[in-house]
Amino acid sequence: MRRFVGIVALVVVVGLLTGCDLEREVEKVLGAISQAFLEMSYSTSDDPLLVELTESVGRRVAEVSPRRDMPLKFRVFNTGEANAFALPNGRIYVFRGMLEMTDTEDELAAVLAHEAGHVAGRHSLKQFRLSLGIGLLADLLNLDKRSETLQTVASIASTLYQLGYSRQQERDADTYGLRLALLANYDPNGSVALFRKFAQEEGKRARWLIYLSTHPPSDERWRRAKEAVTHLGSIERDLPAFAAHTRIADGYAKRGLYRQAMRHYEAALSEQPNYVPALLGLAQAKEAWGERDEARRLYERVLEREPNNAPAKEGLERLRLTPSTSSSFVPRPSLPTLRPDLLAQVRDEWERIQRLAAQRQPAAFQVASETMGLGRTLWERLSALPPMTFGYGKTNGSGARLTIRFNSRTERQEPSPFDHWQDERRWQALMQRWDDSYDACVEAMLALHAATAEWEGMQDDARQAMTMWVKMLQGATKGEWQPANLQQAQSWADEALRVAATLHRLLVTAEQDEDNLQNLSRQVQRAVTALTSAASLLQRGRSSFDWAAELRLIDAQTFAKSALADAKALMKRFADKRAEVERALLTTYRTRLSALEEKTPKPVVTQLLAYHLRTPTETVTTVQQATPDAGAAALLLAVAKVQRKDALVLAQGLNFKGEWLQQLVPQRVPVGAKVALRWLTTAWEREFEPPKDDETKK
Repeated sequence: MRRFVGIVALVVVVGLLTGCDLEREVEKVLGAISQAFLEMSYSTSDDPLLVELTESVGRRVAEVSPRRDMPLKFRVFNTGEANAFALPNGRIYVFRGMLEMTDTEDELAAVLAHEAGHVAGRHSLKQFRLSLGIGLLADLLNLDKRSETLQTVASIASTLYQLGYSRQQERDADTYGLRLALLANYDPNGSVALFRKFAQEEGKRARWLIYLSTHPPSDERWRRAKEAVTHLGSIERDLPAFAAHTRIADGYAKRGLYRQAMRHYEAALSEQPNYVPALLGLAQAKEAWGERDEARRLYERVLEREPNNAPAKEGLERLRLTPSTSSSFVPRPSLPTLRPDLLAQVRDEWERIQRLAAQRQPAAFQVASETMGLGRTLWERLSALPPMTFGYGKTNGSGARLTIRFNSRTERQEPSPFDHWQDERRWQALMQRWDDSYDACVEAMLALHAATAEWEGMQDDARQAMTMWVKMLQGATKGEWQPANLQQAQSWADEALRVAATLHRLLVTAEQDEDNLQNLSRQVQRAVTALTSAASLLQRGRSSFDWAAELRLIDAQTFAKSALADAKALMKRFADKRAEVERALLTTYRTRLSALEEKTPKPVVTQLLAYHLRTPTETVTTVQQATPDAGAAALLLAVAKVQRKDALVLAQGLNFKGEWLQQLVPQRVPVGAKVALRWLTTAWEREFEPPKDDETKK
């Protein structure tokens, strides 16, 4: 690492001598060192769908970034914490936990655009200057101070991502985030939804603890984002409201979300009735949705203003050549296929689950939040411990070197060779004991963090499934949706009751799991307390304390190893339970997507699946033919993508009339599949929801 730091620092020196941009080179140096440190500390995700979802959104944000001299690159860390951060060299990292918490692609775009805003504003470099002062940059040119300065750079840069930005820098990054998301054709309402989620859950969610603690109050960010979206034309100076609505609509249309696109095209036309890009986009959206007469009228309006507009001519030609019966779409009317007694049985069971969840889930999230908060405090105590170096000599006053005389012959000015030998062996044993105890505490801390994130993730999956079933029950009760026939009605009821039973088992055993999690946190606390006590004794630098310190180190290692063993057992228990909850969640996605399919034109269904699952249209069409409904096709495509398998081959090996989901996903559901299905389901549901007040205002 030291040699690496020396090489990158030399770049700065050469940059000064050759007249290149010093600030940019310093950003590259700091970013490269921090990057090396981080990528040794965290494992990156190997989930191909999760990575592709992140990189595809990131590329669109990067294309509109103002920092053309600092290309943005995106990576996913495989940890359950909900966090994201940017390094000064343009590397942006998003944690798996953050992806799991997003409901739509627009929310992830808001996160990535915010981090890109920090890069664009050079906020890390400004914080670095405040931390060290300009003198450090001068020392990089001083050969006499080079070694000492490089050590300082390495120390600061390796923890650069932990430095909090100022309140103004965070506001600037939020402003950048809204602008970049809009320019990338994403809906700025993604920021509003994200900040609303943060504000509503602040202090309640363990996985968000670190992210929210390094950002301004979420209420303030939510208010500012809502105000910006309400005055859409103020987000980007060169983009008036009608043009901004058109950009957002173009983004929705690309994803197959034509009804949301129509709302924004219509909002644009309400301000500029003859704005051709909005007229053309609305015509294409109407055509895709099967509204042929309206599409024809809009294409003709485009040609009145631009007689040579090729897309409008092609649209009219398609409408002329395509028979009206083949493209018109009429949703199937909701017939009362669910017997009243069957619907009542399902509704009663889910009302019982809701009551139980209202009793248990707040306590579960509170336990997770308290455990993660304690874990953060303990981690800060560990991080504050100075490096321990044992041996003869005087301390430099910084606590970085610990000097101990192990023998009792303190009256001697010079130890004998035998004393040296005896002390050396004692020093080696004590140093090994310290290293082992410290490492054991770190492992126990990481295990506690992982167990807490797994526990909260399981609760999130259960809540997501519950929310969707409640929506479906409300729709069925109001007659807004019903299964296609009596057989499907019985199948729907069976699935509803099966998922309810799974969630019931989770909720009734939650209290025991909470107790186990709290016991684990207490064990880790005892281990860290023993370690810090040993450090306090050792820092006194007297041989009379070393035996007491060693006993505390033994205690620390014992407590940490016990905690680690308990954490492994608890993680196994959580993993088994979460696998069951995840399959219930997949069943819920399948049921919900199948219901939405009945209200959507088939070509649009294909486009929705192809885009959200990042799969070629031809593959989607083939798999749709081999599966009973869009829900089954979506699950199959998502899992096949993650497993790098041929979806059609998988489909041919499944019996869709039996327990095919257990066969498709025998253990844990891949995270990439869950995130993609969540985005798909949420976006598709919103196609049929009435627009919110702030969605289409200026």
